[in-house]
Amino acid sequence: MGDHVAEFNRILDYKDVLLQTNPGSTCVVKLMASESENGMKQIHSFYICFDAMKKGFQQGCRRYIGLDGCFLKGICKGQLLVVVAKDANNQMYPITWVVIGTECKLTWKWFMTILQDDLNLGDGSQITIISDMQKGLIVAANEVFPECEHGS
Repeated sequence: MGDHVAEFNRILDYKDVLLQTNPGSTCVVKLMASESENGMKQIHSFYICFDAMKKGFQQGCRRYIGLDGCFLKGICKGQLLVVVAKDANNQMYPITWVVIGTECKLTWKWFMTILQDDLNLGDGSQITIISDMQKGLIVAANEVFPECEHGS
């Protein structure tokens, strides 16, 4: 296994390569204002949505999305938030994901605001959101997508 601290320090290089090799994709890296005790940059959140996934959703998926999160329990702690849809074959279709430190209304709102722009979802009147009762998710969804249907 490699040195995860050194690899995380290259996250901005990864972002640049990802965007160069996948035109139209979105990759947002948000760094913390303060550095760690060893002077290294710390990642606040990391969002990825590949252009092919955007196009696939817009051209062939049903107009509802599922949002969920899970804990990352390996050497690097945090949470993984994901957005999935159902394609024409009724199969799960991954759209985008983000790695964050902690799940709260602010991180869900940040995630959904970028998602809204990526998928041209506007006020949410053309989509239905399905989720569980994640911390802050429902409130953030109602703020970002005031016209969407939301089921838990």
